[in-house]
Amino acid sequence: RGTYEGAQRSAMFDKTIFEAAACGCRVIAASEDFHDAAGDDAYAPDTATLTERLIEALSEDESTIERKRIVMQGLARGESIGTLADRLYMELSTGRE
Repeated sequence: RGTYEGAQRSAMFDKTIFEAAACGCRVIAASEDFHDAAGDDAYAPDTATLTERLIEALSEDESTIERKRIVMQGLARGESIGTLADRLYMELSTGRE
């Protein structure tokens, strides 16, 4: 079971969060931006919540682990450099007349 805990609270996404997610790790982060994208299961703004999330992660059955792994990998794909480049290209292309 891979679990990654990101304690950075920055307003920007920490790319290491997405690297861990792309590898199939369960990500638990303090980032509010990541919380908005990934939901409550992936959010731990303080040590008490982090402890809760880690206990939950260790007690999950295999089907739940697999489901969350797939969700994390999908989230990572949505924030990949290729996807972001495509979005930027589309934005720039549609802005031109």
